[in-house]
Amino acid sequence: MSDVQRQTRELRGTLSVQEAADLLGVVRRTIHRWQRDGRMPPRIPIGRRLQYRLDDIRAMAGTPDGEQAR
Repeated sequence: MSDVQRQTRELRGTLSVQEAADLLGVVRRTIHRWQRDGRMPPRIPIGRRLQYRLDDIRAMAGTPDGEQAR
């Protein structure tokens, strides 16, 4: 992820499914499965899209700055 993308994400405070998947190191299909199984935090509506709160996904990743755990 580029610095510009990271800064934009920080300003928004929300993530798309793809951004959440990237941060967690999984594919979109896994995010959808986790959502169905109740393992994902609630999504919030932003316009016509549902987004995840950045802080919720960071907590799942276990990394305060949002960098993917390795």
